Order: sequence, then C-alpha cells, then structure tokens
Amino acid sequence: MSVVLSALIVAALAQPTPRTSTQPAPQPPVPNVRHALPPSALLTFVQHTLKPGTSEDYEAIEAQVVRGYRRANVPLFWIALQSFTNRRDVLYLQMAESPAQAERAAASERNTLASRPDLARLQRRLAALVREHTSTLATHRDELISGRSSPDFSTMRGLRVTVFQVHPGREGEFIEAMRTADWRDPSWSVYEANQAPTFFLVVPLESLTKRHRVFSIPRALRHLRGVYTVPDTRVYVVKPMLSHVPQDFARGNSRFWKPAVAH
Repeated sequence: MSVVLSALIVAALAQPTPRTSTQPAPQPPVPNVRHALPPSALLTFVQHTLKPGTSEDYEAIEAQVVRGYRRANVPLFWIALQSFTNRRDVLYLQMAESPAQAERAAASERNTLASRPDLARLQRRLAALVREHTSTLATHRDELISGRSSPDFSTMRGLRVTVFQVHPGREGEFIEAMRTADWRDPSWSVYEANQAPTFFLVVPLESLTKRHRVFSIPRALRHLRGVYTVPDTRVYVVKPMLSHVPQDFARGNSRFWKPAVAH
C-alpha cells in the first residue's frame, strides 16, 4: 500500500528579510485496499444429487433456509454452487479454520434447529428432495498452491473441481507431481480428504468462458501410471442466493454477495 505525498506549499512573507515557511498540504485518504483472502484451512465438500424434477423447489426452499440462518445469526457458513451442465448436481463448501471452529459451528446449528422448529421443518423438506448425499472433510495442503496469484473464493463466479482418487501408499508420488507440475491456471489450491487418499484440486473462476472451464492435466500427472484413478472434473456456478457467508468474506465482491451476507 503506498501513500502519495502532495507537494509542500511554500509561502513567501513580505518582510525586509525574506523568510519562507512550509506546511504540508492535507494528505488524500489512503485507499482501503483489500488483499486476497487466504484459502480456508478446512473445507467440507457436501455433494447433493437432487431427485429428478426438484431443482426449482430445492432452490426456493434453500433460499428460505439461508434467510432463516441469517436472522438466527448461526455461525455456520457455506458457499453454494450448482453444476454448469446439470442443475441436479449441487455442491456446498463449508469453510472453517480449525476442527474446533467447525465443531462450534455444528453445535450452534444443532442448537438452533432444536429451538427453531420452522428451520428444522425446512431442512427436512430440503432433505426429501435429495437422492444422494456425500460429505467429505478435507485439509488444505499448504505446500501445494499456485505461485502466480493467491486463490480467492470471495471473488469467484464459478469453481472448477477435479477429484483425484489416489491409490493407498502412492500419496507421496502424487503430491510431488502436483508440486512440480506446470499449471496453466493462475490460481488453485489442493485439499486432501481427512479419511481417505482423495485430493480436491479447486480452481476459482472469475468468469465462465469455455477457456476457463476446460481442464488439461499437466504432463507430470499424466505420466503417473497406477497412482490414481481417472479424475472427475466438474465446473460449478456460484449461487449467492443459496449461500451464507460472513461479512469479511463478502467484502471481496459486496454487490455480488449481498444476498448471502450474514448480518
């Protein structure tokens, strides 16, 4: 952050022995520069596959749930995303900085639902529209991050997620290949599942052009034979109306996140 100093104003005084006095001009306000948010230490990837023909009802009920959580000040935050090609594929990213924080948020949610039958009822209606559900807690691999720019979920409009199922015992080879690969994407992060050798490569997208949606596996990974199964890549669109995010997070794009901000 730089501070621009204005030129000093020099006043000449009309006296027999000329003197000068200097006084700094008022400084312009320093702009409030917001730096990119670092990747969350923990992410829970919650995947919902909806029943056929339920997408519109699901979105309407979820929007009611989000408004209820905002009013109740529940400190459980998530980003909701929907597949670019399949509305029945819904992904939630639940952010936390530590297991203790995640547990406190979950406990707060349980207490809220116990005391708010209206929210509990909405959650049951929502669950009835889901055909399949998975939830995976994953930890950020700090040594695997793009060096060109820091990934920032708060400014993204979409997200490309590639899931690698690595064979047990081959994790070290996979991580080394990820670390040395030549990546085309300017920003990305890797999360490893806590309970299985599953890795999530997440790439925030500020636009959803075809160029951004296409994923090409780097050569260093393609040459790893027998280390991982065929990766699954999906592109998602951020749904602010179905998200619940803290105010600090929303400052990255306050107009975009306005429907999702916790008050």
